[in-house]
Amino acid sequence: LRMSVGVVVALLSALCWTGLDTVRKRLATFIAPLPLSTIIGAGMLPFFAAWCVSTEFRLPPAGYIPFAAAAGACGALGGLLFVAAVARSPFSVTIPYLAFSPAVSAIGGLLLGERLSPSQWAGIVSVAIGGFFLQTPRGATPKRNLVVQQFRAFREEPGVRLMLGAAVCWGLLPVCDKFALTFTSAAIHGLFVSSAAVAFYLAALWHRRAAHELAAAGSCWASCIVAALLSTAALGLQLTAIQMIPVAFVETIKRTVGLLSATLIGRLAFAEPITVRAVLCTGVMGLGVALLLLT
Repeated sequence: LRMSVGVVVALLSALCWTGLDTVRKRLATFIAPLPLSTIIGAGMLPFFAAWCVSTEFRLPPAGYIPFAAAAGACGALGGLLFVAAVARSPFSVTIPYLAFSPAVSAIGGLLLGERLSPSQWAGIVSVAIGGFFLQTPRGATPKRNLVVQQFRAFREEPGVRLMLGAAVCWGLLPVCDKFALTFTSAAIHGLFVSSAAVAFYLAALWHRRAAHELAAAGSCWASCIVAALLSTAALGLQLTAIQMIPVAFVETIKRTVGLLSATLIGRLAFAEPITVRAVLCTGVMGLGVALLLLT
């Protein structure tokens, strides 16, 4: 029962992350990325503070600090690498590498004593392969097949290695979170990591002398509140889920839902065609999730 509830919570978290991505894309037309991240992060703080107050609030022991700092570092570094990657190379070339984050979580989960069966490892690999080729650029021909394209991009595109670094950081993040949650509650940890992120973003804005860019939120404050609510729910549910099921399960569900939702939104919102490759990759990812959760 605990496993089933954990999977449902992880799925709800993944749906909230997808909703956040949708709202954030709309807001990005009005607000630059750094002030937008600052506004959303600041909007999360009252919700996490209220969650802390509604539960038994205790300051975490000293043992919490190293793991909380590691979680904050993974989150911040992953975000920086992501932004740097898409700034240096095409989005369609770099984004497939995020499909490898569940494999990183599975390897990191070994430190937590979370050992997967061979069939579950096969599921992780299936999700990585399906997600990787689902997001690669369309238009490959027998002379320029997808594998060759991606190996060439890995050698020639500077953003690819940066995105792979982001995948490693974000794959390790739930591992650090789970270690931290052995010392404190999800509410307190969520408040800490959100506060740390906001402090980092504010420092970056101050360094760039760009604090005035925060004023852009005035024209779309309602959407900013929705984004903050979705972000709080996504992170809170994710922190709850990793206490119930292995971190690799949570990260796999998150990436699978995110990648498939991106394809579906592309079809519904932008009339992008559903190709045979997309159907095959979706099937491979679905098989991977089934192997992971049902074996």
